[in-house]
Amino acid sequence: MRKSAYCNSFWLGRYVERAAFVGRLATSHCGSELARSNSFEILVCAIKEAFLELPPALHSSKPYPELVFRELVFGKDSSSSVSNCLRSARLNATQIRDLLSERQWSALYDAREAIDSIEGMERFSGAVATAMEVIDERLTLVTCQAGLILDGGSIGPTLKLGISIERASQVMLIVNAWRHTIDDFPSALAAGQRLALEACGAEIAYDQFRGSDGVGELGPFDFLLYSDTLNLSVVVSLRTASECLSRLGFTGDGVTPCTGVALGAHLDWLRKFLSGKPGEEGGRASLKLVNEVCAQANELFCLD
Repeated sequence: MRKSAYCNSFWLGRYVERAAFVGRLATSHCGSELARSNSFEILVCAIKEAFLELPPALHSSKPYPELVFRELVFGKDSSSSVSNCLRSARLNATQIRDLLSERQWSALYDAREAIDSIEGMERFSGAVATAMEVIDERLTLVTCQAGLILDGGSIGPTLKLGISIERASQVMLIVNAWRHTIDDFPSALAAGQRLALEACGAEIAYDQFRGSDGVGELGPFDFLLYSDTLNLSVVVSLRTASECLSRLGFTGDGVTPCTGVALGAHLDWLRKFLSGKPGEEGGRASLKLVNEVCAQANELFCLD
């Protein structure tokens, strides 16, 4: 493939995964018991910690659930809002249109159109609860769409690499965000653990894990970071990213081989580091390392 196809496939994967994550974050957090109580500032603290690029409106001294929900889903000033992620994904997909099937293209188009239709309903009616139900349904399509596109032969490994890198970053961010928030609000421990699982789409998997022989081995946060059975855990996501790099090989007109080798070595080292379960005290160090991996990947698949 030409280098631009590698790069657009990678970023398509990242934006699709980010859209799904931010959508789950918005629906789970803004619809939670904490949001309906007088403890919404706890949620805001966690969301601010989890967002690398915070929408300007969330710098308000007292943002309320409806405002936070709108900014995370429909925000025009944040590249990480669901709406803007899907818009960016469409732009990347347009550049590799010849590599996508009609079914794949339609899935992406329908998801983007659905977000637009929900935005209009939410803005004029203020029915946030209803909007959340609708957007939950549509984001299932966004998540499934990534799987549809992965069927696309030559772009599969690159797209999967983008999804895996993004997933590792987002899971690490939400876990660290809630750990730091709980330091300030210890009473929010149980709620924070559950919301982190919901934002990652892992609540059912963790409930099943607790009912198995693994009960007691890993708490919710460590489950998201270190579980070998959870396909979206940080460790498994990094392992998948390493495998995708190996499959790509970076030959011919592909991306720069030396950078690819460096990223692969960094991924392998980081995965082994995390497999050692550094615990809470290693949280900030682990987050920094994951961010470095993401920066290397971004450089590797930079669109000129």
